[in-house]
Formats: sequence, structure tokens, C-alpha cells
Amino acid sequence: MQGKKRYHQNYQAKKRSYTRKKKSIFRNRFFWYFVLLVIAGAGIFYFLVFSPVFQLRETIINGTSFISANEVGDIIREQTANSVLFFPTKSIIVFNSKNTESLILERFLQAKEAIIRKQFFNKLIVNIFEREPEAIFCSSGSCFLLDEQGLIFQPAERETYFPNKAVIVSDENMELGTTVTSEENLIFINDVFRQLKQGNILVNEFKISSSKIEALISENGLSIYFNPQKDSELQVQDLILVLKNQNSPDSETRGAQEYIDLRFDKIFLK
Repeated sequence: MQGKKRYHQNYQAKKRSYTRKKKSIFRNRFFWYFVLLVIAGAGIFYFLVFSPVFQLRETIINGTSFISANEVGDIIREQTANSVLFFPTKSIIVFNSKNTESLILERFLQAKEAIIRKQFFNKLIVNIFEREPEAIFCSSGSCFLLDEQGLIFQPAERETYFPNKAVIVSDENMELGTTVTSEENLIFINDVFRQLKQGNILVNEFKISSSKIEALISENGLSIYFNPQKDSELQVQDLILVLKNQNSPDSETRGAQEYIDLRFDKIFLK
């Protein structure tokens, strides 16, 4: 009897343990920690993305000369008009600065670099670094500005920049974005142009070929052949000596030269 009673008691205990109600999830403190964390995260997300505090109110654009600041502003407005979870926002927090910088460089050939800085809480500072004109390039009646790498980046009027900038001419048609000469050739041309100008000799235009750089002196139409692989200063010094000699009253060949060739160790005149 006692064995049966003990078995019955054990059976009842197990049965009660199986039928005991589970603890409600709403009484679990970790559940409420999670809920609070989600609410806090949603609040922070809303504050950063949709709150008026971070909505773009002012854009400052610096460094534009060839480029229209209004057109840059249009790009900024396009890129700040975003949608998050189907809701419109102009928050500078979600504004993609790097993507917009790349877009500015793609749209404006005159821009060499673009840097966008976010100034909290609702301002963007756009700094544009434009290409510097190093020379003028003319072909088929049209003239353009060249940057330091020989890239055509801006239409221009020759009279606006000459005689302060060297003029390079070509018979080939070139378009914006084309590199017409090497950086080394451009440095050489500018060195020659500057040195001769200091000596009161104005070069009207330069022509570039595979074997030489030709300079046309505007004073008398004399062509000068330079070797871009040799030192520009030494060639200019030789040229000045030749010009002084041919302009001397004792010179028998005064005004008879068509060109002066400085490319070799011996100077050739014709």
C-alpha cells in the first residue's frame, strides 16, 4: 500500500509540473530592455533624419569663376532631396558628400577638385578648386584654355589672355576635354615665352610637332625652332645673341633670316 501511495504522489507531482503555466514574456525584463532600446533607436533615427534641426537650410559655394555657382547649387539641391522609408528628407546626415563631389567633377570640366564639408546643424560648405589657365590653344578659329596638364577645359577669346599667356596653334580640330600636349612641353613653352618676354621679345604663337617646338616672333615673322629636350634658358640665350648680331649695323645678313634653328649644337639660319 505504501508503495502504491508513494507512486501516486510522485505521479501527481510530475503532472503538476507539466501543467504549470509558463511565465509571460511581458514579465521578462530583457524583453522590456529590448523594447526600450528599439524605441530609443527609432527616436534617434527620426531626430537625425527627419527632425528640422538637420534639414539643409544654407549652402555656401566658394571658388567658382568659370563655373556657375547657381548650377552647383542646383546639383546640391538635387542630391539633398532624398527619401528614407518613403518619407522625404533633406537631412545633411544622410547627404552623400563623396558622391556629390564626383558628380560635380563629372559635370564641370573646369573643376579640378571639389570638397564638400558639413557644418552642423544645417549647412553645407562647397569648395570648388578650378583648373588654372596655363596657355591658350587655338585651332580652326576657336580658342580654348589649357590647364597645367595640357587639357582643354574652357572656351576663351585669344585677346582676353594674350599677351599674358602663350598661344599654341594647331591645324587639327580639338574638343573640350582633349589633352593637346604634354605637361613637359607646356612647361617648356611657358619658360621660353616668359624669358623672351622679359627680353622684350614677344612670341605671337607656338606650334608643336614631333621634332620641334616652333615659335613665331610677332615683330618680324621670324620662326624659331626649339628642342624641348634641351635646356630652354640656354636656347633663349643663344637666340638673343643671334638676334642682336643680325640687327647689328655691321651684319651683312640683317633681316634676311626666315628661321633660326636652335635644336642642334650648331645654330642654323636661313
